[in-house]
Amino acid sequence: MTKYLTLIFKNLLRTKRRTILTILSIAVSLFIFSVLVSLPTFANQMLADTTSSVRIICRTKMGLAYPLPVAYSPKLPRFPMSLPLLRS
Repeated sequence: MTKYLTLIFKNLLRTKRRTILTILSIAVSLFIFSVLVSLPTFANQMLADTTSSVRIICRTKMGLAYPLPVAYSPKLPRFPMSLPLLRS
């Protein structure tokens, strides 16, 4: 076994450029693989976080930063998800 290890290390040290390029290519491929494996988990977590919050958006011609019109307040209790929002 030690005979093979000494042979391996001698060949690795003989061509340093090829050894460095091989190590870098393996490191880059492992990094890309780990990113691609973890991407679906990260995307599912982000989608679960955004869908868990209930939001009511009222858009007008003037922009998004305007309150909900008073005429909508009688219509809101019909939606079951709006009851906790109306109580607070």
